[in-house]
Amino acid sequence: MFVMPTNATLSSVVITAVKPSVLHPGETTEVTLIVKNNGVRDARDVRIEFKVSDRQNVSIVGSTVVQIPSLDSWSERRAKIKVHVEEGVHEGVYTIPVTYSWKECYNDQNWGYICLPNTYVYDPKAGMGFQINEPVSELTFIVKGTPKLSFGEVYTEPAHIRPGDERVKITAVIWNIGNADAKDIEVRLGCKDQFKASWSDADRAYRARLNTGIGFSAVFYADISENVEPGVYMLPLVISYSGMDNRGYKGEKEIQLRVEGKPELALASYTTEPGKITAGDHVRLRLRIENVGTEEARAVRVQPRAPFKFDMDSFYVGDLGVKEARDAILGFIVDAKTSPGVYQQALELKCISRDNDTYSSVEHIPLEVLPVPMNASHMANMTNTSAETHSTQSPMVSGFYALMAIIGLLSASFILKERRSR
Repeated sequence: MFVMPTNATLSSVVITAVKPSVLHPGETTEVTLIVKNNGVRDARDVRIEFKVSDRQNVSIVGSTVVQIPSLDSWSERRAKIKVHVEEGVHEGVYTIPVTYSWKECYNDQNWGYICLPNTYVYDPKAGMGFQINEPVSELTFIVKGTPKLSFGEVYTEPAHIRPGDERVKITAVIWNIGNADAKDIEVRLGCKDQFKASWSDADRAYRARLNTGIGFSAVFYADISENVEPGVYMLPLVISYSGMDNRGYKGEKEIQLRVEGKPELALASYTTEPGKITAGDHVRLRLRIENVGTEEARAVRVQPRAPFKFDMDSFYVGDLGVKEARDAILGFIVDAKTSPGVYQQALELKCISRDNDTYSSVEHIPLEVLPVPMNASHMANMTNTSAETHSTQSPMVSGFYALMAIIGLLSASFILKERRSR
């Protein structure tokens, strides 16, 4: 009768270390296992199986079996597996059951090189061998929550952005949808090309800590170039932050900024009737108003200012499409006492956009008032008047002679009375 010389109890295969042992929800991590034979006999055909069929929160990605061809006594090998933690798993300790099987091999002086299953045990007293269960253990992982910052609503003030706008307020709402707190949150707006930060660091937002389930508003300020074309522009938002374990994270999202057109009025040309203006004239001023902007100009008006007094305070032109021009005729009277010279006439051009935003600009035009011309009849009248003035005595001289005559008469009368009294 064949009697086995020994039992398979002098080899012991076990996982001695797991790196890393801390995992995070929503992540798949490559884990290194240190597998060691703590026995005095060699192990062959080592098979390590992970029982994860009923473990959905923490599971093995790929094969659930690790095979090692040989593991000599007191030696160790490294094996790698991938472990996935489901999104939303709560913090805690999670385990994966492990079973081991191998063949224990050694040299016997009677039987030579022998390999026995690790589940076979020989009982000398009973004089027979029997099977035992495979050794089992557990892989233990600590699941720590991870912060996860997500971008929410993005809005601007003003709501309608147009070329040339300054200090446009851009607000991006950031939420921590993870299951751990975040710290040292920095968000940067990628201002480029036609968009510039309104001042230093106006393109950055910072928050020291953001608890799970909480959001905050990251606020930026940007200036829009005058030359930017209407359209939709993509600007990157880059966010960096850390977990409470100082583990760093980074994310990025592109936000859309719509730049709308705007009306812009300009004075293309002007003429006056009469062409030469003098004091006392009633002048008709013809203005050519053009919309040189990128959006329809509605309810266009011209409001004249000083120095001349116009017939009306405001002149309605109407709606002007892009590149469309129209005439406005204004009337004013030059005061008769106006001195000759060049006067800068201010004209305010006003309109509204389709969003009812008001736009205005001021144009200045030079208007020259010339001296009143002197014709021939006017010169003759001035000559006759001068001659008459020279030939006519003034009232003061006439009065002087009359006074002298009265004094002479009184003197003569006084002398006659004196003679008669004698």
